Amino acid sequence: MNFKRIISILLSLAVLCSLFVFPTSVYAAYDSNEVVEYALNQVGKSYSSGYCLRFVKECFNHCYGFTSSACCAYTYSTKFKDSSSKTNIPIGADVFFKGVASKCSTCGNKAGHIGIYVGNGYVVHATGGKVQKSKLSSIEAWS
Repeated sequence: MNFKRIISILLSLAVLCSLFVFPTSVYAAYDSNEVVEYALNQVGKSYSSGYCLRFVKECFNHCYGFTSSACCAYTYSTKFKDSSSKTNIPIGADVFFKGVASKCSTCGNKAGHIGIYVGNGYVVHATGGKVQKSKLSSIEAWS
């Protein structure tokens, strides 16, 4: 093997490795205001009932190109939740609510509900066929 071929292979490997490292920098550059702005711009738009988790994933994917996978809001919350505070919620955080009736067809748990906290006690979430901005306390009352 000649020297130019070895250098070419090494450069190709370096480029290939950098492709796998890139997504981690997306997480580091997370700006919660961007996802909040996107979510607020969706308020009032139609959104299929029962797809609150899909809405939240769409917001994060649109802004950052990454999503986390789970079958329902309940499973998502058990995998990714890192706080249980109801009084000190960071702007742009996912907010999870206990399920009451509907069960997830994949895991069998009560599916739960999820939205994005946008500040001042409000959550943007997909429910009732559209994206809504609701007081956190009113969502807690029915979930």
